Amino acid sequence: MPNIFRFRINYLILGIECQLITLMVLLMSPYYVYIVRCKGGTLYTGYTNNIKRRLKEHNNGQSKYCRGRRPVKLQYFEIYRTQKSAMRRELEIKKLTRKDKLKLIKNNSDSNIKIEKNYPK
Repeated sequence: MPNIFRFRINYLILGIECQLITLMVLLMSPYYVYIVRCKGGTLYTGYTNNIKRRLKEHNNGQSKYCRGRRPVKLQYFEIYRTQKSAMRRELEIKKLTRKDKLKLIKNNSDSNIKIEKNYPK
């Protein structure tokens, strides 16, 4: 079983149906838009095609912004089919105020995952 699949299960409490969607998304090489909370409470938004690797990089000091703000903890992520749509959403989230980002995290705290509307099922 690929590492990212195990990683996703650790972060989510999912029913069987959601696990199948996760596996399908994994097979389609998704892109993730994510928000992490840094040590001082600051929020960092980014995108990646490998969320587990990216979190390791943040926590190992390989990210300039997060280097002095470790450890970081994943707060929220969304899944997108293309890099372009993930980058577009990352920019939208980065333009939000801190208050709006916290609201986004809180409103989705039950599942902390959003899948792109047009994502094939």
